[in-house]
Amino acid sequence: MKIKIEGHIYGWHFGDPKRVMDDFDFGPGKGTDGDSNIVVAPHTIEVEVELPGAEQITASIVQALRKEKQKAYEVAAQKAAVYDDRINKLLALTNEVPAAVTEISDDLPF
Repeated sequence: MKIKIEGHIYGWHFGDPKRVMDDFDFGPGKGTDGDSNIVVAPHTIEVEVELPGAEQITASIVQALRKEKQKAYEVAAQKAAVYDDRINKLLALTNEVPAAVTEISDDLPF
């Protein structure tokens, strides 16, 4: 299948008009100049591609979901570690052993 992508190429000047532009990127649509970049030229790319089938798309979706699931587990583990730390600190406060008190009495037999 032949696909066509239209957009723009922009160069980064990072706010310095005398800077040599050697950093370029592209974006969709017409594009607008910004305080760090300027539109250099429009572009149109036409390429012949083989579109993925349902099995490949399904495999890609499953892989992406597994990555998101792993991220969710990592975030949950970090939160659980914070909660465990707070719980342990609270339990440590309530389980402190009081210092032994030695009484000195004036009832000495001699």
